[in-house]
Amino acid sequence: MDTSHSFHLLYHRNDVACAGERVPLHQHRFWQIEIIREGTVRLEADGQSFLLRKGDWCLLPPESGHAWRYESETRYLSFKFEADSASVHTAAPRARSPVLKRIADLLAELLPEGEVTPDRSRPLEPLLALALDEWQRRECEGAVDAPRLRGNSDLP
Repeated sequence: MDTSHSFHLLYHRNDVACAGERVPLHQHRFWQIEIIREGTVRLEADGQSFLLRKGDWCLLPPESGHAWRYESETRYLSFKFEADSASVHTAAPRARSPVLKRIADLLAELLPEGEVTPDRSRPLEPLLALALDEWQRRECEGAVDAPRLRGNSDLP
């Protein structure tokens, strides 16, 4: 496993969205990880549709157009970060595993409610690096969804 991920966490969110709430189509210059803790949300990304449920992780590359529609009250964690595309080796937009669940539990314990800039006294990057390694391992085993999302052109 490559544990040399080079990234910088910009901000994170530990929040709840109401059923029926929507985030319109948008894109940004940074990576995004969403972790669904409870509930269901529909992700529309680059012409594809994914229903994300409790335990699902979603990885969106920079410049990937995406929108969210919460189908039920949904508790989620969100991380926005900058990374060298060589540091993020997965092309699969969705994953789940017992290891990712435990990492999500640890992140949920560490994060305050709401959206905040990371507190450098609680370094989250090592946990996110561990999650990306697990994601890559599962993708190599064929255990994650394989459709690619368009976005950063230098993605593998």
